[in-house]
Amino acid sequence: MTGIVHHTSLAVTTTLDGITKTVSTATQAIDMLELYVRKAKLDQADAHVVHRKTSRLYLLEAAAKERSIHQEALASEMYANPQRKALFDANYAELAALFD
Repeated sequence: MTGIVHHTSLAVTTTLDGITKTVSTATQAIDMLELYVRKAKLDQADAHVVHRKTSRLYLLEAAAKERSIHQEALASEMYANPQRKALFDANYAELAALFD
């Protein structure tokens, strides 16, 4: 009888040891996953800050460049034709008044 009890006790101990190791491994995996997700979240937040700043700068620069090119072409065209400039000024004033 003692052999059966000892064998059963050993089997239970072995099973419990296996379960403990499995739980320990799962806990470590969850901790690693949590660290990975936390790092990814920080990286994403940093990237978002940089993107917001550069995105706004690129938008402003592109708009300023486009507007400069347009203004330069317009000034050149108006300088070359005084009658067109007078018509432009009158039309611009009339259209701008729509927004007053």
